[in-house]
Amino acid sequence: MKNSITLILLCFSISFHAQDTQGASELQNTEVISMATTDSLQTKIRRLSVGAKIGMPNIVGGSVEFILPVLNNHLAPYADFSGFDINPEKGTEVGLSYTEFGVNYYFKNTGKGLYISGGLGNLSTDLTFSNIEVDDNLGQIANDGVGTTKETIATTNLKLGIKTGLRFYFRFELGYGFGDIPDLLEINAKSTSLGISGKTTQEFPEIPGLSDGGVIIGNIGFGLSF
Repeated sequence: MKNSITLILLCFSISFHAQDTQGASELQNTEVISMATTDSLQTKIRRLSVGAKIGMPNIVGGSVEFILPVLNNHLAPYADFSGFDINPEKGTEVGLSYTEFGVNYYFKNTGKGLYISGGLGNLSTDLTFSNIEVDDNLGQIANDGVGTTKETIATTNLKLGIKTGLRFYFRFELGYGFGDIPDLLEINAKSTSLGISGKTTQEFPEIPGLSDGGVIIGNIGFGLSF
């Protein structure tokens, strides 16, 4: 009788230990799966970003960025583009178009956070000067001349930026574009009253953000990431 009771207790103990071991194993597997799921959600990369930038020299324009799935998601080629007109001073009209292509390098591998940027900018200017003096070198002078010219300014841009958000993102950039900005422009002007033509020299208009050595870059951006 004692042997039977001992045998029953032994079997019960073995069964209980097996169930306890199985339960601990299942709990451990659940925790591992949960941690893996959480880690996957935290490191999900939204590679394509499409939005707008407001600032200098963009004024208001579009922006596209794509995070490459190589080099651990650190590199992201981008393109910025915009077109706008300004009147920096009386008698001067400037039509501007701006494009920039480059690469952002993110310090983290999550497609957001702090980054440095290098790119090439192209600022095309279509300038119109009015009410300028025209001298045809034959004794006729008029003060109602109109002249037009185009000037393209190429810059090498270096920036520091930060990007936040998931589906909806926000970014801020600050930097400088190194390039040669002309001081004087030689244009052909024509009088609207006398019809005479002549060459004249005009100062390059003061465009906000432009200096002799290049252009100040400062903008905020926002949009959607996919």
